[in-house]
Amino acid sequence: MAKISKIIALTALIILAFGMTAIDNAVADEATNEAIVQRNVEEIWHKVNVGIADEIVAANYVRHLPGGKEIRGREAYKKFVTGYMTAFPDMRWNIDIMISKRDYVAVLLSGSGTHTGPGMGPPTAKKVTDTSIIIYHLAGGKMVEDWLMYDTLGFMQQLGYQLVPPGGE
Repeated sequence: MAKISKIIALTALIILAFGMTAIDNAVADEATNEAIVQRNVEEIWHKVNVGIADEIVAANYVRHLPGGKEIRGREAYKKFVTGYMTAFPDMRWNIDIMISKRDYVAVLLSGSGTHTGPGMGPPTAKKVTDTSIIIYHLAGGKMVEDWLMYDTLGFMQQLGYQLVPPGGE
């Protein structure tokens, strides 16, 4: 009976040890993924250092935008960032909330900047604020896909655009 108890205890210990290793690895992967997303905001967006994308963005990256539009590929992502930051060179994003689950990282961002460069129409010199939610999918230490949601209409209205109903003036 004592021998069976020892075997059961040893088996439980092995299962627990390997199970904890899997949990520890998942937590480590989540922390690594969070660091990649943080680096994306700080280095690619704030510093417009799009060369970093070669390290943390997959070549076949896809960004899903509101309205069903997509940005496909790492080079297209670099161009998107450069264009946006040319239009809003002082735009800064704060990560207000970051939640990780396995290979996904969700962030709630708040940002503000001034429309002083070309893009989204001629420069307006208007200050804008924005709140966005992005869900990133990461694999192999790189961002492979994300889904971006933000108040597109509210953002454009801050630039002076107006919504005109069909047949309206």
